[in-house]
Amino acid sequence: MERTSTLTSNSSFSLSLQIDSDGFTLSVFDKSDSFLTSKRVDARLSDLSLDEVISMIKAETQLNFKNINISIESNTYVIIPMDLFRMDEAADFLFLEHKPSKTDSILFNKIPEFGIVDVFTIPGKIHEAISQLFPMAEISHHLSQFISEKVNFKIENCVYCFPGNKKVDIVVIKNSKLLLVNSFSYQTPEDFLYFTLNVYEKLSLDIHKVPVYLFNPLKKFELEKLLAKYITVCILQPIKE
Repeated sequence: MERTSTLTSNSSFSLSLQIDSDGFTLSVFDKSDSFLTSKRVDARLSDLSLDEVISMIKAETQLNFKNINISIESNTYVIIPMDLFRMDEAADFLFLEHKPSKTDSILFNKIPEFGIVDVFTIPGKIHEAISQLFPMAEISHHLSQFISEKVNFKIENCVYCFPGNKKVDIVVIKNSKLLLVNSFSYQTPEDFLYFTLNVYEKLSLDIHKVPVYLFNPLKKFELEKLLAKYITVCILQPIKE
């Protein structure tokens, strides 16, 4: 899944711009795609005007970059089979499970290796700001990026956990097929453990045989300890900054 803008620049550096409800994170990589540095900018972008959003992002991305990767963290999404997807029906699929704001933009990412389409929302003013600043860049949903880059369907049975501050994304591969993509709100490590073990139980996955891959960018080590206590094979995975 291509997510980069093509810039007229001699720069050998790439930029990853990850936007969420509380601000955005910028990460810079060298020509070999090795991580160099990152910066977090905290701001409730939805409370700002369009011009303020543009100015804030522009101030942090003034350098020229060979590639710019843009991802948006959105909890308003739906995963549908590619065979059923019609572009003019994207909003209808989303409204089956959510009630997005009238000012939201509805976007989608196709993930052909898994035969699915991820339909999601982004606040309209943020979408407009990105379109003005980076007109050639595709916007990826954070789950599209995670599934495309981290999930391996060649593993017959496994569970992937990607916890954030308040939500955990869980992806399940069973019999080498994508069986589940879902997000759960949690407040405590015990909540996190409950939802993970519940997925194992509901999908008849053996906690002694089916591994869980934990991506833990926020370094919540208590989550790793809990999973390792109840699931026999718990594998901590590195994640790109």
